[in-house]
Amino acid sequence: SKSLEVKIPYAMAGSLTELDVNSISAPVSIQAIGGAETKVSCVSGAIHISDISCRELDLETVSGGIRGENIQATELDMESVSGTVDVFGAFQEVNGSSVSGNLTLRSDTCPRKVEAETVSGGIRLQIPENDGFTARYHTVSGQFYSNFPTMAEKKRAVYKNGGAEFSFETVSGSMDIERI
Repeated sequence: SKSLEVKIPYAMAGSLTELDVNSISAPVSIQAIGGAETKVSCVSGAIHISDISCRELDLETVSGGIRGENIQATELDMESVSGTVDVFGAFQEVNGSSVSGNLTLRSDTCPRKVEAETVSGGIRLQIPENDGFTARYHTVSGQFYSNFPTMAEKKRAVYKNGGAEFSFETVSGSMDIERI
């Protein structure tokens, strides 16, 4: 078993323009990095990131989970084929997908836009009180739930002014919007 550790000087860690990490059959762990664009891709391994601040964050794994803590990103893109996705932080636009794992996103601010889809996993969006959102959802056999008092009709739920746009799609997974 081999491992590779790369350390970036603290003075440079917050000003990277691009960080691109690719791994096959190994996990990836990244912490305390900032910059414009960060991309992490694993074929057979988990991704764990923490204390990341960037404009664009792209996380992809085939047979491993994604875990992110204290993540600040304007645009967040997450994709997992057979792993659970759990990302916590603050985001403005999110696109997430998982085939057979649950997808949980906890944002300390209400995102402007969220698009999430799973086949057999559930989708959970945890957000604070906000000015409003419109959630559109489609499922074959899953259920939609929000503990925000929404006006619901025809696979659409509107809270307050309906400003933020959320779109959820599952085959058999549940879809939840929870107040934090």
